[in-house]
Amino acid sequence: MLTVDEEARYARQIVIPEIGKEGQEKLKSSRVLIIGGAGGLGSPSAMYLACAGVGTIGIVDETQSVFPICSGRSSMMQTALG
Repeated sequence: MLTVDEEARYARQIVIPEIGKEGQEKLKSSRVLIIGGAGGLGSPSAMYLACAGVGTIGIVDETQSVFPICSGRSSMMQTALG
């Protein structure tokens, strides 16, 4: 069930007949795993999935990140490196 805030946030998607409130609720309960890293494609993909209302997003990135290569990893914080 969508909260009042979520209904307001996703109002433009809910009015699309192919999505509607039922579709938005399905997105909220869905889970996506991005297997390709948190780099140039993974980070924006995760952001757009989150903006669409996907409930759970996981990212698999086997690269050991160090600060100098994080320019392409917009979702990584310095505290998460190591």
